[in-house]
Amino acid sequence: MKLVAILLSLAPALPAQAPSPEALRRRLRELIEVRATSRLVYELLPHVRRGGALAEDGDALALVVRATIESGGTRDAEALLANARVTSGAVAIEIEKARLQFAKDELEAASRALSVEDERGRRMRFPGEPEAWILFARIHARMQDYATADKAARHYLRLAPYGRESAVAWQIRTDAALRKNDGDAAHAYLKEAKRHRRWHELLVARRIQHRRDPEAELPQLGLGLLWMEAEQYESARTLFFRLTRRKSGYCRGWFHLGESERMLGRAKEAEAAYDRALRCDEGHAPSRANRATLRLARGEIGGARQDLETLLASPAGKDPNYLESHLQLSRVLLRHETPAEARARYERYRELGGREPLEP
Repeated sequence: MKLVAILLSLAPALPAQAPSPEALRRRLRELIEVRATSRLVYELLPHVRRGGALAEDGDALALVVRATIESGGTRDAEALLANARVTSGAVAIEIEKARLQFAKDELEAASRALSVEDERGRRMRFPGEPEAWILFARIHARMQDYATADKAARHYLRLAPYGRESAVAWQIRTDAALRKNDGDAAHAYLKEAKRHRRWHELLVARRIQHRRDPEAELPQLGLGLLWMEAEQYESARTLFFRLTRRKSGYCRGWFHLGESERMLGRAKEAEAAYDRALRCDEGHAPSRANRATLRLARGEIGGARQDLETLLASPAGKDPNYLESHLQLSRVLLRHETPAEARARYERYRELGGREPLEP
């Protein structure tokens, strides 16, 4: 929280003259990303009230209402929702009405606001909205209806695996498993809850660091790695691409750009990024190992062999993390009709703990 305070003290608030709706939305996103709830309410509340620049923007109004509720301002939130006349984002407003009921402990009413019941049974009003699912899960967890809460939490995680409340969803799943005396599941879910909580803490910290110094490499790299962990490879690639364009001598940036391209299935672009990483640092073992694998996949045996021999002649040759490279080289040598060398390399692979056969 200290970092948030520092950032917000340095970041310019909205200008004194009437800001444009675009500037307001941009500021709203910035404050949401660093979870500066109180500051968000202070700056944006006047602009979503009747007559404000964002008064008809339901999505923006909903975000301010949520922040207002989280800050304990249920009366302000109630007034905003009662006076809402939006031209877009009506679904978001309905979800916030349910959140307000939840905050006031009107649990049955909140649950009904998010669901409908007909001859087919009970179902969600907004099945494509992650925020509706996690709010429904929280409502039913408080009602001690953990079976329903667990189901809703699962839907939330399916729609938003690393959404803002992913740690809450995993915690609800933990509590539901405990109620069923499923200790193994509870342990696994609690581990995920802690991991997601840490992931979100790091995300906020890296965003703050990046905004304080947009040219610094490490915050950008850290953000990219967090998106890689969340399997948001396109977002990671965008960050690594910008980083390497601004800092062409930043070797780690090129390697991680290659990783994001590889995970997106863009083998040609990934290999080009590994090329740049190795031009920057020819001893970078992960780049060489991954380039060798890509070369093997497209049938460039000579280039792959050269990469593998260079890699395994380096300290990486004794590193168990490069066990697969020993096997790859063994098979390349066998294809090049050098069986004695292939067997010698394969024996080294076995010494390091490998169990795969020499011939696939």
